[in-house]
Amino acid sequence: IILLGLLITSVYALLGPVDFSQQKHAPPKGRAINNIIELQIALARLGFSPGPIDGTHGSQTKQTLGAFQLSRGLSPTGEMDPSLDKWLRIEEPTHAHIELTEAALAGITPKPATWRERGQLEHFGYHSALEMVAERTCTDPVYIHSINPQINWSALRPGDRALAPLVPPFRIGEKIAGIEIELAKRELRALDASGNMLVHCPASIARDVAKRPVGRLEVKVRVENPNYTFNPDILTATASLEGISEK
Repeated sequence: IILLGLLITSVYALLGPVDFSQQKHAPPKGRAINNIIELQIALARLGFSPGPIDGTHGSQTKQTLGAFQLSRGLSPTGEMDPSLDKWLRIEEPTHAHIELTEAALAGITPKPATWRERGQLEHFGYHSALEMVAERTCTDPVYIHSINPQINWSALRPGDRALAPLVPPFRIGEKIAGIEIELAKRELRALDASGNMLVHCPASIARDVAKRPVGRLEVKVRVENPNYTFNPDILTATASLEGISEK
């Protein structure tokens, strides 16, 4: 079966390590990009995240494409044009199947209704198989659903497979010297020592302007797998609603 004209040949579980990264300014591999889905996949594979892959040339995709164009010395129009073909192409396969294992399905947990319920969980897992596949492939759940019309997402069994964009974790080959976060554009940029952009992605920010950090910050401590502590002094409305008075 051919879906959306996409080459579908591989199974995520059988691919092993896949790396679509390329050396800075090296000639890209692959063929010309034919649609927005392929554009988003190609960008994400090179560390320029357009947000959830959805096939829509929205503001995040335009912003990310503009950042990529700027990193390659092109005019940051945010639009596809012939000059882009020299720097951005797509390698096959664009999509692959994810095999859903027993362990993965067992890790799906109901969504807690309150913060108290969250605090009683041993881990905060995915709440559905659709959410799991979408999160692991940086893809919008609506798009995942659309290319898997045969799947009953509420009745999946170990060994079932779901089609998704093939976007392996991006590997940064150079040392990051600094990170810039532009709050107005809601974007994050990782730079090398010369100021060249290595990574670009959307960034969420606090609703309260007073809580947004401004200026130069320096990383002092790095914690692996940190825990999350609910602080009623910060989330005052939620704490009052649920009767939480302590951390």
